[in-house]
Amino acid sequence: KKDVKDPYFEILKSLITSQKEELEHMFKEKATNGKITPEAWAAVMSHVLELPNIPWVVLLPSLAPDHDVNPDNCIDWKVFLEQYALSPNTDHRGRTKKRMGSVEMELLKAHHEMLNTVFHFLDTSGNGTIDYPEFKAGIKMLNKRLPENRKLKDLKKLFQQIDVDGSGEIDVDEFSNFFMVM
Repeated sequence: KKDVKDPYFEILKSLITSQKEELEHMFKEKATNGKITPEAWAAVMSHVLELPNIPWVVLLPSLAPDHDVNPDNCIDWKVFLEQYALSPNTDHRGRTKKRMGSVEMELLKAHHEMLNTVFHFLDTSGNGTIDYPEFKAGIKMLNKRLPENRKLKDLKKLFQQIDVDGSGEIDVDEFSNFFMVM
């Protein structure tokens, strides 16, 4: 579980709160005995929040750190939404809430699109994953354009941090998740 204070997660949390009623409606439709699979949860989040390229399943532990997962790996959607049960005029910290604006939405989408573009730039083989040689070559190109104090070092360690599942390859979800929670 990560203590996420990233502004993009704050935007996502605001979106979830503002769309809670619609999320509840969709979760009810998809749920069995009050539970929903992570994949169905991700599909609902993507549809209702209109953010189809977000790696929702990867973000589940950060967005719902206290979610109730039963032995079948299903999510109690009511428990998930309860953390977003706020008074109409306050955010998750009790501050006066402002409505999600189009600028904030565009910022979130642009950040995700930028990460997606960088991922595909590094994935020179086009197979949907970045192996270490691709990663190293791409970072070396990037480092040529950066001042000495901003160059990325210890590429092997950075690669291993991004490759969460230890497969030796970074998929788009691992890549996006790493840079969205930094």
